[in-house]
Amino acid sequence: MRRLLVPLAVGVLAAVAMSAAARAQGVDPTAKDSLADVAKEKPAEAKPAEANAADAKSPQNAPPGYLPGYRRAMGLGLSPYAPQTPGLPGGLTIPFSAPAPNDDWTFNFWGYMSAALRVGRGERPVAGTDQYETTLHTYPRIVDAYGMFNGTNVPQGSWVDLTFEYGNNRVTSHVKISTWKPTVGSDWTPLGSQNLFQEAYLSFKIPAGPVNFKWNVGAFQNTYGGLGQYDVGRYNAPIIGSPFGVGETLTGQYDLDARYTLFLEDGFMGRLGKTPVGAPPIVSIDGAFNSSLPSSWVHHAHAGIARHGTVPLVLGLHYILNWAQDERDQQDDPRTSFVDESNRPDPHMTVLGADFRMIDNYLGNFAVAASYVDAHYATLLTGFNFFGAYNGEQMTKRFFGPQGGGTAKMLVTGIEYNVAWGRLLRYPVELSPNGPDFFTSFFLDFGQVSSKDPDFDGRKMLKFGTEVTWRWLAWLALSARFDRVAPNSHDSKETFYVVSPKLIFKSDWLSHEQVTLSYTRWMYGADTHSEFPNDFTRGQLDEDMFALTFGLWW
Repeated sequence: MRRLLVPLAVGVLAAVAMSAAARAQGVDPTAKDSLADVAKEKPAEAKPAEANAADAKSPQNAPPGYLPGYRRAMGLGLSPYAPQTPGLPGGLTIPFSAPAPNDDWTFNFWGYMSAALRVGRGERPVAGTDQYETTLHTYPRIVDAYGMFNGTNVPQGSWVDLTFEYGNNRVTSHVKISTWKPTVGSDWTPLGSQNLFQEAYLSFKIPAGPVNFKWNVGAFQNTYGGLGQYDVGRYNAPIIGSPFGVGETLTGQYDLDARYTLFLEDGFMGRLGKTPVGAPPIVSIDGAFNSSLPSSWVHHAHAGIARHGTVPLVLGLHYILNWAQDERDQQDDPRTSFVDESNRPDPHMTVLGADFRMIDNYLGNFAVAASYVDAHYATLLTGFNFFGAYNGEQMTKRFFGPQGGGTAKMLVTGIEYNVAWGRLLRYPVELSPNGPDFFTSFFLDFGQVSSKDPDFDGRKMLKFGTEVTWRWLAWLALSARFDRVAPNSHDSKETFYVVSPKLIFKSDWLSHEQVTLSYTRWMYGADTHSEFPNDFTRGQLDEDMFALTFGLWW
């Protein structure tokens, strides 16, 4: 029953959108679409003479021909505006656009968009007569990329995220469209970059006495262990993890008193399907294009307590299990020399985590999180993002090691602290946000691996950084950042440093847009290289990058 709600919810939302689009494209505004129009129109009774005149002017059986609910004559087929979805069990389907309960139904649209022009600088060893010695190219070859431990998120990239919501105070539908590669600025479009209808789910609010429940059902993603106030943190990787897929998450909230609130949460997710036999393996961000992979599942449970007041605090405990037990399509993948998929084991990975956050107040924003992972043949798993790795293949090649098929244990910790000094030093006097201020940030990620792969066993990873920003004028801020990244304790020559000054332009102190001009310099070690899937060697890496980035959120 739960899974049946998903396609029906998407169908309802699509029907509403199609009906609205049809009306916007010049459909007869006097025609009645459904029972909603009939219910809203209650004309006074016409006199006999007026009724006869009206009958003479219009055909008695002129059919509106739109949706079920108002038909004076049957058509030969369904209306083109009728959604192609099955009826609910028991005949419970209500005609689309029919009157709803008296609660106010509202439409909401919010999102974020950004794009970045990132230019790498190089040199020709020998320039010809018609060539420049200095070269410029995009995209630059750097160690920094989304989710990688070598990544610092200094060269912020492109991202468009649009969310559409429609609902009332009991139920809301959500549909998300996103991409990390706007096509007009691309010479090619990578597979998986255009996330059309990335998420589609329903949110139910269910009051039950002193307990308030929220139930999300559909295709969506949860994230745990984020270090930022509004995001996962400066290094853009959740410390505990992000289960994603099709399923449900039920959250219960209980106010112990006016100051403390208790939270309990449980969820289950699966996949819509798997790649059929015969489809060639493809390197992709979601890792789903390989028929040798089994269908994966995720169960997660969480408990936490929040304290309200001048300094809000949140403590959370987390349990996540990602596993598979699928007998289909057991055929060997020649790319994985350490796993025989023709007789593949059932993979599983358990994550235990905890996090503590101090949310927006005069002391700043502080968060610390830790997780412990026990993985067995993780290279076969999908549906779970751990520490920036989007699937088991990425986890295996970046953290666990291919020997043993991704069998390892790993400890991960992260810390982040951001403070506005003007607000802190002036407390308890409230400082107006419409004015100059000075901000500092500190952030750190650490990982330690115990693996069956001797090349990864005992490896420690550490990166930390700091950023200072002076919000000088309503339209201008100055910023500078420094990072140190040591991705492999077995080889100190892989360690590198990053320096990045920036100019930040805005239209006002608290406006929602931002344009950034930045320069980034990487100081590589002798053995520095990038991570899977961008396997650039030290000699291929760019040391300089210039970037023009813009963003707007609403």
